[in-house]
Amino acid sequence: MPTDERFEEFYGAVFGRLIGQLFLVTAEGEQAGEPWRLVVYRSAYDSGGGRPRVADVCYILEWFATSVGMPPAWQVHGTCAPATQAATVLAAGGPDGGKGLTAVVGRAPDAAARVRLELRGRAPIETTTVRPGAPLGRFYVVFVPRASYLERMVALDGDGNQVGEASGQGDLSRTPLAGFPPTGPVDVVATVPAGARGAVEVVAWPARDGFCVAVETGGRPVSSACTSQQDALDPALYCESPGRDLRLLYGGVPRGAKTVTFQAGGRRVVVPVRDGGAVSGRAFFATVVSNAAARATIRVTARDGRGQVLWSKPLPYRCA
Repeated sequence: MPTDERFEEFYGAVFGRLIGQLFLVTAEGEQAGEPWRLVVYRSAYDSGGGRPRVADVCYILEWFATSVGMPPAWQVHGTCAPATQAATVLAAGGPDGGKGLTAVVGRAPDAAARVRLELRGRAPIETTTVRPGAPLGRFYVVFVPRASYLERMVALDGDGNQVGEASGQGDLSRTPLAGFPPTGPVDVVATVPAGARGAVEVVAWPARDGFCVAVETGGRPVSSACTSQQDALDPALYCESPGRDLRLLYGGVPRGAKTVTFQAGGRRVVVPVRDGGAVSGRAFFATVVSNAAARATIRVTARDGRGQVLWSKPLPYRCA
């Protein structure tokens, strides 16, 4: 597939040939005067622990943000997923020219002629799929309003029969999430006021082999982590960079909990929890803690409605 000459100018002749050999330009176009293209390639995922590597398919949306300045800023966002996971969906940002749009990209089964994005409170949006020049599945790119809530992607064959689906990313107005594509809902699991910053939100979503958690202010991630274990949801202390004063204690505790108590020095605070649902199997909390002189530990204790201890653990009272 021929590609926009601006990409070739950016990569250069030699690297451009390498891109063509290793990566496949699957789709390309222009949005609000800014060129974009979707590149796909094979990879391998190593989860560690002596487990065998897993064959992956990766897809990357790249574009030039000509509205940012000159020379145009090269932007890229994408992910990788197991080759056996034939249906995926990811909000990838992309050029919008100030029109309030975001690109949704993903992979669909070989039998999928098109995909339908189901948006909460809006009419669904459909687009056709394209096949790269290698047996990697089919792919799609579609621009949708950023002020949308994506519930799921449904893959359809030429007769309109469903041949696959993937859970949506939820609120697309948020900054695109890094890491593996969500395998379930992306939810705000805890919210806490933080003075002039407004609300600080803790966002969690299931992903490959585990979970991801992000701390967001103003809808933008300021800290995020994904692990292949449930410990991604365990209570943790987030600290802003030196010279700033936000310390946020947050995390998941057993789902039967109704309150969380934390103790640091002589201070004891009780905060409510929010049920995170069956996918995470956790209840979540968040609270701002003092930025006074560091103490040795914070004791975090989760209790049920009768006051019985369900979980208790000391955490280091320091910034990582």
